[in-house]
Amino acid sequence: MVKPVFRKQFWAKTWKKISAKAWVSISAKKSQTKRSRRPAYAAEMPIEGVNESTNTPTADRERSSSPPNRPPQQPQPAPEQTGKPWRWSLIWLAALGVLGGMGTAALIWLVSLPPQIDCRDPARLTLDMERLYCAQEAAQSGDLSKLIDSMTKLGQWKPDHPLYKEAQRLIGEWSEQVFRHAIRKVEQGDLKGAEAAISHIPQTAPIHADAQKALTRWRKYSREAADIYAKAQTALKKRDWSGVSQQIVQLAEFERDHWQLEKGADFLARQLGTEKQAWQVLSRAQKLAASGTPQQIGAAIPLAQQVPAKTYAAEAAKVNLKQWSQKLVALGTQKWQKGDRAGAVATLKLAPNVVNTPEIEDLYKFSHAYKLANSALSQDWTPKVGHLLNLTEAIAALAQVKPASPFYSQAQAHKKDWQAQMKDLIQLKYASATAGLGQQSTLKLAIGQAKQIDADQPRRLQAQSLIAYWEQEAQRLEDRPILDQAIQFAKAGSISDLKAAIAQAGEIALGRALRVKAQTYIAMWRSQIQTLEDQPKLDRAWELARQGKLGEAIAAASGIQAGRSLYRQAQSAISDWRYQQVVDAQIARDQPILDRAASLAETGNLAAAIDVASQIEPGRALYGRAQSSIDQWQDQLNPPPISEPTIPSSDGFDPLEAIPTEAPWLQEPTPPAPQGATSFPTPTLQTSPTNPLPTNSPAPPATYEPYLQPNPTTPADGSTDGPTNGTTDGTTDGAPTPMGGPASPPIEQVPPPPVEPLPPEPLDVLPPAP
Repeated sequence: MVKPVFRKQFWAKTWKKISAKAWVSISAKKSQTKRSRRPAYAAEMPIEGVNESTNTPTADRERSSSPPNRPPQQPQPAPEQTGKPWRWSLIWLAALGVLGGMGTAALIWLVSLPPQIDCRDPARLTLDMERLYCAQEAAQSGDLSKLIDSMTKLGQWKPDHPLYKEAQRLIGEWSEQVFRHAIRKVEQGDLKGAEAAISHIPQTAPIHADAQKALTRWRKYSREAADIYAKAQTALKKRDWSGVSQQIVQLAEFERDHWQLEKGADFLARQLGTEKQAWQVLSRAQKLAASGTPQQIGAAIPLAQQVPAKTYAAEAAKVNLKQWSQKLVALGTQKWQKGDRAGAVATLKLAPNVVNTPEIEDLYKFSHAYKLANSALSQDWTPKVGHLLNLTEAIAALAQVKPASPFYSQAQAHKKDWQAQMKDLIQLKYASATAGLGQQSTLKLAIGQAKQIDADQPRRLQAQSLIAYWEQEAQRLEDRPILDQAIQFAKAGSISDLKAAIAQAGEIALGRALRVKAQTYIAMWRSQIQTLEDQPKLDRAWELARQGKLGEAIAAASGIQAGRSLYRQAQSAISDWRYQQVVDAQIARDQPILDRAASLAETGNLAAAIDVASQIEPGRALYGRAQSSIDQWQDQLNPPPISEPTIPSSDGFDPLEAIPTEAPWLQEPTPPAPQGATSFPTPTLQTSPTNPLPTNSPAPPATYEPYLQPNPTTPADGSTDGPTNGTTDGTTDGAPTPMGGPASPPIEQVPPPPVEPLPPEPLDVLPPAP
């Protein structure tokens, strides 16, 4: 790079010329000033205190300095010559000061450097030398844009310009730098940038021919690289992975021999991996959708959307997404038209990660619309504001289906139907709000509004349901005072009041809304009347039973007929009393036998006592007491032998003898009980052995175990000997139990439960939600 030396050389030569002339002028002026500084009369002036004839060095110097040919002058009188010499001195001093200041200023001006040229504002550069200087300064940075700008500015000068040769020399140097910039751009793979840089090299530059040859060579290499890249892209489209690998190798050789490419071997290798992965994802999605079920197709759509956008597989994925979405829309529309709205919504249900793209635009709109419409068209009793909003949004979603869509006609059909339903829902909403006031007049007004929906309208069924409900509400409001009056009559609790309540509630006609509730109250009040009528009979029966007159008690309780409210309670008491009669009869017959056996045992005749007591057969009331006595007497007849203690042998200790025979691990295992077998405890009846019960007295309080109903047989002589439980082997042990269950507790009067009227039913204007 040539340095800017022109300015320095120019100012150096000018300074030498100006400095020589100024020095000669200043020296002459200084000598003249010294000669004229001393006045003429200074040598003749007397000095006080000094002898005139005294030969002093000062006098000698003054005499030597005076001009030799100057004639002596006569001294003037002192008073007349006093002010004139000083006036001339001042004038000379002033002139000398002016000349000295001018010289000093000129010297400073010559010595100081000229002002710096401002290259930031090209409009102020009026001299070509300044333009040349600024171009050099800009080019010194080596920046490509500044080099080109400097070349452009100096290239405009014509050959007859005084600085043309210098400008051409600089342009040649700068062209070499531009060419080096172009080489670096080519090495970085920026061929277009290199072409743009070389285009600014003028033809007059020495490097122009070499730059053009290099540019031609680079273009040739670039076409070869573009051919290799095009072949690789063709192989990628055909999924020829081996062919792509071969082109990657060729591009790698090109980059090794020439320069790095923006889309070179590394770029192709990454693209190959991306394409392989994209086709694998698309293949999995295609296999899922091949089954044809809505669930599998719905799962294939988000998987296919994962294919990267800038791949060749993405084009195939777009085609598949459009086909699958149209198939789902067709299946969902068929189900919707068949009335299966839930199935249609399930068919068009999209996964959360599905993105609305142009390929599935119709699917997204239909799915969104069906979901909103399904919730809005639910069979609720009354329409809600949320239903109206959802249906409005669903209509708006279908309105966005474009006429070019294959489902445009279906969208328009749904839109027309939903608009009609919207109109009916608004009408029903107004009617429901009117009925919500809860008055009979408002209910009739709501019924009239709902009847305005024609029979061919889609919401006719819902309107009819609401009309029927509001009619029932009106009937409730009309019949409620009648039923409330009947309830007030029944609160007194007397038979006459209850009958009056029944008559009052019977006024509610068949088919009215409160008819069922009125009949329920009537049945309850009739039961209360029966209880009041039959309770004295049952109380009389309990009183007879406490007196021991069980037969009369049974007869009194039998007067309560079947179907009456106290019938089951009377039958239960009758069963207990009949059981007690059987027990009393058995005790009356067997107690003398047990007493005779006890007498024989007291006399010491234990064998005879055992024989007498054995006459009481199993199943009898006193069988348990008889068996207990028999066991006691047998122990007295055959006492157990007393075993003598054994002395251990002194010969030694046998470890086997130390093991107890009762050890659990020496015992035989107990065989398991047969499956289904159930063991029951033996029922026993305990009575006092010394105080026999009278025949007609009630049984003492005792607890009996359940057993089969006894079936006593009466022989010809009137006795009750023999088994009474229907068995002949006498294996059943225990006391007899009452029919159908355990023995009854001591007889006491049980008052009937109080009868309370049912609370009135609250008036609901609107039915509960299903």
